[in-house]
Amino acid sequence: MGSKKVVFTLNGLMFGGVARNTINLANHMAKEGHDISILLFGRRRDLETEIDKNVKVRTIGRDYRFSFFPFLFYLLLERPDLVISAKDEVNVFVTLVHRLSFIPGRCVITIRTTLSQQMKYSPTKRSNLTMLLAKRVYRWADTVVAVSRGTARDAERFLNLPVNSIRTIYNPAAKPSSFLEDFPLPEHPFFQPQPVTGKRAPVVLACGRYHLQKNFEGLIRSFAQVVREHDARLIILGEGGLQNDLQDLIDKLQLQEFVCLRSPVLQPEAYMQHAEVFVLNSLWEGFSNVLVEALSVGSTIVSVDCPHGPSEVLEGGKYGKLVPINDPEALSQAIIDALKKKRQVKPEELLSRAADFTPAVIAEQYLALHSQPSKDR
Repeated sequence: MGSKKVVFTLNGLMFGGVARNTINLANHMAKEGHDISILLFGRRRDLETEIDKNVKVRTIGRDYRFSFFPFLFYLLLERPDLVISAKDEVNVFVTLVHRLSFIPGRCVITIRTTLSQQMKYSPTKRSNLTMLLAKRVYRWADTVVAVSRGTARDAERFLNLPVNSIRTIYNPAAKPSSFLEDFPLPEHPFFQPQPVTGKRAPVVLACGRYHLQKNFEGLIRSFAQVVREHDARLIILGEGGLQNDLQDLIDKLQLQEFVCLRSPVLQPEAYMQHAEVFVLNSLWEGFSNVLVEALSVGSTIVSVDCPHGPSEVLEGGKYGKLVPINDPEALSQAIIDALKKKRQVKPEELLSRAADFTPAVIAEQYLALHSQPSKDR
């Protein structure tokens, strides 16, 4: 496979799984000798320091809605072999402009969430319009990729696409450098020993946007049951619009001593490695990058079996405890059992599973899409 010119499109380099996975792929492809660019339809560059020096980063507009001609001219000038897009609004825009450019390279759009659940729980006028356009425009993409089998089948039904027309390629969420690394102990107070006893309470960790999807409200309520039976602390790494509501709930349940909302960190793996349990309580996912990141450092995992992704990542519970969604009693009991070390998976088994999601494995699958015939335009 010769060198390819690949362009990734994003609405910004914000903290979050989409940007991190794009960076992981771009960095690996660049190190393999491919010509890699990341085009941004937005100005946030929170994660820019993680990008390899050989990856070109360019802001092409403050928003994709104002970037039609700059993006079209870019495609006509650069003529990339692959354009890989993420996020539905950007997917629609990129597919339209790519089709109008008539360049021979392939347009690959990626679906990163379970669309039916996203539209069920958080519909807006803008997202409704995006989905209406997607039902038409996604058929024009050369390849539609979803990040889990469940997400692919859901998208086919939701977008009225032919069965098995969407490819499944998992996210490159595992960093091989994390597999054997001993991360420094985080400076967070929950990880520090108490002056009197010289010991600390076990830490439970969760990560994600403070958004309805992540259901941190449900996690906090379940954790209130945990601390009645077991001394423990909960850290939630994230940011978002629900932060004040979550803090109000912590105050209402008088959990200030036990639960902390912490802003995102550049190295969440350190928190994962030193926490006793990693927990996911989402209402829906597309894949769940954080579960792979937790596998990569050998974390004990408790996850709800939400649609879609966790069951595939954990292979039906082989690599972590799966509990029913919206069952706070089951979740709290699973956390307690994990804290009591009632069920443990060998670290080498967790790392072996994480190796299925490395950038090297996933990049090869994306690059192979170039050899498939493009759709007629």
